[in-house]
Amino acid sequence: MDFVTLYGIELDRELASADRTQRFTTTRRKAAVNAAQREWNERTECLQSQTSLALVSGTQEYDFEATLSTFIRLAKQGISIEITVTATAATRYLEGDDLRVISVERLNVEESGWRSASAGTPRYVYTRLVGGTYYLGFYPKPSIPSTETWAALVPAVILTTDLSADAGVPFTSASNAIVSLVPFHRALAHYAAFDLEKLRKDS
Repeated sequence: MDFVTLYGIELDRELASADRTQRFTTTRRKAAVNAAQREWNERTECLQSQTSLALVSGTQEYDFEATLSTFIRLAKQGISIEITVTATAATRYLEGDDLRVISVERLNVEESGWRSASAGTPRYVYTRLVGGTYYLGFYPKPSIPSTETWAALVPAVILTTDLSADAGVPFTSASNAIVSLVPFHRALAHYAAFDLEKLRKDS
């Protein structure tokens, strides 16, 4: 279902009104559909991206939002470290029970002195927010042999791009629409109508 259908005939049906110029203006309709798309993504985590973050030997924390500007939060599936042997391109992965997400609070209790620990093979991933910077950290900090390259594969929930063109399709990233969500496009009109109905309060 495209954008013009959602803010047009679908909202006409939901609102029982074809008004485009008075209370339910086209601008308000479009804004409500885009707000609905953002809300759906926030609740379902349907729009995700996997980012490859190059790890540096001895570096514990990385400014992740500088790497992925559309970042909302980490996805639930977990982070992996891809280890590649430079000479042969052979790869192996550190993930699952071998690389667990942990809070800074738990590290403080369970791993005393963790910030100054020697580099090694990371066992934990943590996040830390300082001011406007979202840090992704590894404990212990990685010790990367000169014969290997390491990259963290980070799945994240990302921001939706607001629809603007009439032919635009919801939940599209990098020109790829999520086909499995097509049956749920009408849900955006339901939510948008709920938002727009508040404009009737003085009628």
